[in-house]
Amino acid sequence: MSSHVQSGMAMKGRDPQTGFHAARYSDGEMAAIAERQGLRMPRSIAQLHGVASAARVDQNVRLLTRSLVLGDPMLVAVQKGYKIISTPSGCLEVHAGEAVLIEAGEAIDVENVPDGDGLYQAHWIAFDNRLLAALDAREGDAREGGGDRRTVASPVNAPNSEVQEVFLDSVERACEAILKECVAPAAVGRPRVMELLAWVEELCGFLPRPARCSTTGRVRALLTEDLAARWTTDQLARRLGLSEATFRRRLAQEGTSLSVLLTEMRMGQALRLLQSTDLPIIQVAFSVGYESPSKFAGRFRSRFGFPPSSLRLAAPPAVPAM
Repeated sequence: MSSHVQSGMAMKGRDPQTGFHAARYSDGEMAAIAERQGLRMPRSIAQLHGVASAARVDQNVRLLTRSLVLGDPMLVAVQKGYKIISTPSGCLEVHAGEAVLIEAGEAIDVENVPDGDGLYQAHWIAFDNRLLAALDAREGDAREGGGDRRTVASPVNAPNSEVQEVFLDSVERACEAILKECVAPAAVGRPRVMELLAWVEELCGFLPRPARCSTTGRVRALLTEDLAARWTTDQLARRLGLSEATFRRRLAQEGTSLSVLLTEMRMGQALRLLQSTDLPIIQVAFSVGYESPSKFAGRFRSRFGFPPSSLRLAAPPAVPAM
């Protein structure tokens, strides 16, 4: 079953402003039609449980996000502008028409750079760790051959433009299956994501790794259930079958704490919601556990170096959802 963080994707029927039948067009075609009319497609983050989540990022300001840690491995396909990813091993630029695979659990610096028309746009798909763990367990050592080429951020690009076009079509089809249930029912989503993973393995020589099974990783998985909840050390320790003292000690050994993890995950989710949905900032704050929008804005600025409103400036009007 697919679920949306924010409802707003165009569904069946004729849109009164654009005049096209949403269900008959791909996401890219709908975006192109909307762009010609000075509109923007509504945005949401959708999840196909146990498989993947997907969204589209629209950004019209150049912003640098430091020390970003992903909970799930993510494939990003850039459509406009370019992305700069800095890791301990170097810097990678991903331009329009290119894609990158980013591993989970590693800190990276990310900068999205708008094109000459002032827009950065990309699709991303985050692969569920449960799916990757199942593939890893089933395939075993057969997937180790390309490990020597694996980096935190690996380019996923075909040897020629014709193959690259087919690969990017696979990315769009997988996103479409997750984001637009009216076009592709949930049962279609998993095969399309599996097809995309096959492309990743073919072009990279390896599949994304599931997140390491550490105490930090297990806590991240629990916190994801409800980032707005008032989580306590006792509550999480019991969920993991640990004493509070052991729970604290293990997190400390891994260089973190519950308060650090919770704040980082809340800010990371807030960043995703601001980049990939049209939720009002106050609703974003509530969804990640902040009752005070001003406290949320202060914490967000402290973490990322810019206010939440920076990601919402000069946005063109959205196409009304049907």
